[in-house]
Amino acid sequence: MYTPPDTVTVWTLPSCIQCTATKRTLDKYNVPYTERSATELTDEHKTALEAIYGDTIYAAPIIETPNSEVWTGHRPDKLAQFKPKPSPSAPPTSPAPTLGTPTTSPRLH
Repeated sequence: MYTPPDTVTVWTLPSCIQCTATKRTLDKYNVPYTERSATELTDEHKTALEAIYGDTIYAAPIIETPNSEVWTGHRPDKLAQFKPKPSPSAPPTSPAPTLGTPTTSPRLH
């Protein structure tokens, strides 16, 4: 019986550029994850993941989330769900003036 992981699981392959990009994105968002080698996937686990994913899994990485969401490949659109939300208590910031930007200052007469 399939049990979803407690944290994000990233199934990777050696020298996989998309796997590295996915892990970097998760690190950037401070998302805890478990990295597992896709070569360790059992047939039973593959079948369970494919049943959730709805297709045969041919690509790496395979990302498995605690809410039973599964996808393959580096998917910035899917990883965006883990991006930290800005704090509502933080005051809005205005951009700092750059060189060459006119500023108004009181004139002395």
